[in-house]
Amino acid sequence: MNKMLYLLCFMLLSYNVSNAQNYNGVVNYNLNGTPVNGVKIKTNLPFVNSSQMPTVMIEGYNYVTSRPINISLVWYIFDGEFINYAATTAGAYAPEIKLSNEGGKVVIFINDRSYFQRFSIRAFAQGMWEGPAWFTDWTTADEALSGTNTVSVPYYGPTTIQNGNVGIGTTSPKVKLDVNGAAMISNPTGQNYNENLRLPVANSGYAAIALGTDNSDAGTISGQWTLIRNPAWANTRFSIRHMSDDLFAIQTNGNVGIGTVNPTQKLAVNGTVLAKKVKVSQAASDWPDYVFDSSYQLPALDSVSSFIQVNKHLPDMPSAAAVEKDGHDVGEVQKQLLKKVEELTLYVIAMNKENATLKKNNESLQNEVKNAGEKNDAYDARIKKLEETLKSLIDKNGK
Repeated sequence: MNKMLYLLCFMLLSYNVSNAQNYNGVVNYNLNGTPVNGVKIKTNLPFVNSSQMPTVMIEGYNYVTSRPINISLVWYIFDGEFINYAATTAGAYAPEIKLSNEGGKVVIFINDRSYFQRFSIRAFAQGMWEGPAWFTDWTTADEALSGTNTVSVPYYGPTTIQNGNVGIGTTSPKVKLDVNGAAMISNPTGQNYNENLRLPVANSGYAAIALGTDNSDAGTISGQWTLIRNPAWANTRFSIRHMSDDLFAIQTNGNVGIGTVNPTQKLAVNGTVLAKKVKVSQAASDWPDYVFDSSYQLPALDSVSSFIQVNKHLPDMPSAAAVEKDGHDVGEVQKQLLKKVEELTLYVIAMNKENATLKKNNESLQNEVKNAGEKNDAYDARIKKLEETLKSLIDKNGK
C-alpha cells in the first residue's frame, strides 16, 4: 500500500514538472562592447503550427539610456506564419524586435546595437504543446538574420511602436511619430527657453517640419509643406517650402521674401499682391500741397512740352525703362501723380480765367458793333430823308 502511494505521488510530481508553466533563467546575455548586427536569441521552440503561445520576458539593463529593460513578447504560429505577435514594454527601452524561422526553430532578433547591454530571459507557457525541453539550450549570438517568415513585432500600450515608428492613438504608425488625434506641444512653466519644439541643425543639411496628407499605407507624404532652417543659406533665418517651390523666407537682416528666398528689401514679393487697402505714410512736408502756395513757380507749358518731346515722359516721373529695371516706389509715384494733378488744376484755373476775360471782351466788342450798327442805321435814315428832300426841291424848281 505504501509503495502504491509513493508511486502515485511520484507520477503526479513528474506530471507537474513535465507541464511546468514558468521557466526562469532561460538564457542570459551580456556584452561589454557593441554588437555588429544586433542580438540574435536562438530558441529551442519549433516553428510548428498551433504548437505554442509563449510569453517571453526580457529583463535587464540598457546602459546607453541608463534605463531598465522590461519587455514582454508573445506570438502564435498558424498556417506556416507568425500571427498575433506583439510586445509591450514597462521600461524605457523599446528596440525593434523581429521573429524569424531559422532551421525550423523560432529566432528572436533584437535589431539594436546598444553598448554594454545585458539582460535575462524568462518565459511562461501553458495549454499548448510546450514542454520544458523547448525552454532549454537557448543561445545568443551577434549574427544577422538569415531565416524565413520574418516579421517585425509591434509594441502596444499607451503608444504603439512598429518598424521603428511610434504611434499614439493608432496601432499602425506609418512614420517615425504618427499621432491619430489632436497633439499639443507646450512650454513647461518655469523653463527659460522659448522653443516648444526644438530641432537640431547640423552643419550640413537642415532641420524641417513637414506638413502634408498621408495618401497611402506606405506612408508616402504628398502635397508636402516644409518649414526649413537651412544653414547652407547663410542669410536665411527661416523659410517655408511647398514641394520644391520656395514660398516664404525671413533673412537674418529682417528682410522678408514671398516667392523668393533672397529678398533685397524689407518685403520682396515675386508675384502679384492682392489687397483691399494699401496705406503708405508720407511726411506732411513731402506731400505736394505746396503746389497751391503763392510762391510756387508753375512750370511753363512750353517747357513741359519741350521736355515731353525729348524724354517721352512727364517731368519728375520715372521712365518706362527705369521702372522695368528697378521698379518704382508706389508712395513716390502717387505723390508725383498728385503733384501733376494739382499743377494741371492750376493750368485749368488759369485757362478758365483767360476764357472768362476773352468772353467779357467779346461781349463788349459785340455791344460796340451793335451800337455802331444802330448809329449807321440812323445815318442811313437821315441820308435817305435828305435825299428825298433834295429830290423834292429839284422837282419844284424844275417846274
